[in-house]
Amino acid sequence: HPAPKVAVVVAWQSPISGPLKITGSVQDAHPECGNGVTWSVEVRRGPAREALASGVSQGATLIPFGPFENIRVARGDVIALVIGPRDGNHVCDLTALEFVLHDGQHEWSLARDVSPNILAGNPHADSLGNPAVWHFCGEPVTVENAPGIPAGSLLATWRRMADATERQRLAEQIRQLLERGLATVAAESPNRELYRQLLSYRGPLLAAALRSSRTPEADNVPSSYGVDPALFGKHPHGEPVDSLDLCVQAPAVIEVRLPAALAEGAELVATGKLHPASGAEGSVQIQLLTQPPGAPSGIVMSKPETSLAPGQWSDNNLRTIHSTPIIVHDGSRAR
Repeated sequence: HPAPKVAVVVAWQSPISGPLKITGSVQDAHPECGNGVTWSVEVRRGPAREALASGVSQGATLIPFGPFENIRVARGDVIALVIGPRDGNHVCDLTALEFVLHDGQHEWSLARDVSPNILAGNPHADSLGNPAVWHFCGEPVTVENAPGIPAGSLLATWRRMADATERQRLAEQIRQLLERGLATVAAESPNRELYRQLLSYRGPLLAAALRSSRTPEADNVPSSYGVDPALFGKHPHGEPVDSLDLCVQAPAVIEVRLPAALAEGAELVATGKLHPASGAEGSVQIQLLTQPPGAPSGIVMSKPETSLAPGQWSDNNLRTIHSTPIIVHDGSRAR
């Protein structure tokens, strides 16, 4: 039974390495009220998640999932069945589950392994004598920054493939996808999402590089992207400023180039202020633009973002004005 913002997770942590067959079912056990539950089956390896299936309950109907064949796991990998409150409504969300895994020799069943003595422990041992196999926990309904491998994508297929030749062929296709971009990928293909994930600034290829980018070694490598590190920590008049501050004399234009794949979906946030001493009686307007400004100096007037005929102004459409505030120090003559 989930909570409004917390999903319930039944997690099977693998005591073996090898291929699995996975089946199970989900059923709303209290269909007389509420709007049902959401469910998903995932393979979790470290921070990565691969969705095998997901859906919503359908009244009292028993919803089977699987069979999922040849799901390869290593010891310690997790197969998770997640039950969430549909649209945040957890009323009458009691849910009946079954969850069965086979490796060709052994079978693990949630009902058989746990129901005889469910209070024996969490994590709970399996019926084969392996400790800490079944885990019961909760997690936020919305898990931030959880990388999920798109079902049906080249990478999802590669991870399930046992044949070494086929794995090499799929790896080559993934390399070609990253080199060629999305121009040759169908709009409905899961490989479009895979491409965005792999090249995301939070993704597996770039996140580690970004975390290590502020090193002396990295600063000595010329790059056409970002801002020259040598510009930081310098006042135009030679006075000391913080090593992470960028101090310029207005009017000035600072161009920052970012790779499109790195910036997609991100928000650029900048904080600007007048220097406490040399800008004491100054004033400045700061803009973030996608193109160079039309004029390097002069006051930028506020303007409406929509065209309005005379007489159409009101409190509501005044909020559509795009404003570039003039920054001054409190108590200064400039203010």
